[in-house]
Amino acid sequence: MSEQNRTPSAIAPALRSIKRMARKAFFSIRRTTTGSGHRPDSIILGAQRAGTTSLFNMLSSHPCVIPSVVKETHYFDLYYHKGIGWYYSHFPTHFWRRYSHDHRWCEASPYYLFEPRVPRRIHKALPDARMIVILRNPIDRAYSNYQHQVQLGNEQLSFEEAIEQESTRLNGEVERMMKDASYQSIKHRRCTYVMRGRYSEQLERWLALFPREQFHVIAAENFFRNMPDEMNELTEFLEIPKHSFPVSRSDNKGSYKSMSQQTRENMRLIFADEKSRLEKITGIKFDWDI
Repeated sequence: MSEQNRTPSAIAPALRSIKRMARKAFFSIRRTTTGSGHRPDSIILGAQRAGTTSLFNMLSSHPCVIPSVVKETHYFDLYYHKGIGWYYSHFPTHFWRRYSHDHRWCEASPYYLFEPRVPRRIHKALPDARMIVILRNPIDRAYSNYQHQVQLGNEQLSFEEAIEQESTRLNGEVERMMKDASYQSIKHRRCTYVMRGRYSEQLERWLALFPREQFHVIAAENFFRNMPDEMNELTEFLEIPKHSFPVSRSDNKGSYKSMSQQTRENMRLIFADEKSRLEKITGIKFDWDI
């Protein structure tokens, strides 16, 4: 197949292989400093396909923010077995502690918000961490999530079929995850288009352990409409100086066919009560058409 005719799904396995090799090479170098990194104090929890990449990149441009060496460490969800020293090795070493007391060390792993075992893990390791959550209209998020999985070659069903079969696909997966700390559910990561949009349930898990004051919730639509104001509010939450952030386009944005009107109407029924529940929990008004 010529380079010109390759499809995204054909390229995806090669890209994943390159990323795995790059990660392996990086950590073989970092192994000698494992455990000497800094303790992070700010985490972008998610949601997936809601703008976490754009938010992380923009926040990382602040002179008082020290980002993790890779955006998604996935320590508290996928690599928890590697130990806290492995996690700390993703952040600049102790040198910074002597000169940067007013800095924030930050990472972004968008599966954290949704993975049910993560809240307790973070509470145990980083009970005072500040949590940043960016939420997108759950209908648009679900469709974007689906298209992303199609492009990666992980999804063969139509969107409508995937929504209809989601509960069947996920049958027993969460229960097994909660019983077995080492179990990693591929289905829970890849096939949860509706479940990931149940933001209120996810936040309730977190708020059962952490005070509301440790969370800063952003509506993705507001973020992309008015980045300067949203970033000013975020710097206030993080207690760092205001900064003139470069106005950015949406990073990691997909391009695909629009959802049919009938499918959108069906999705509105699925998420009918989500907005009101979420507004009660967060105190934020979301202008989502659901």
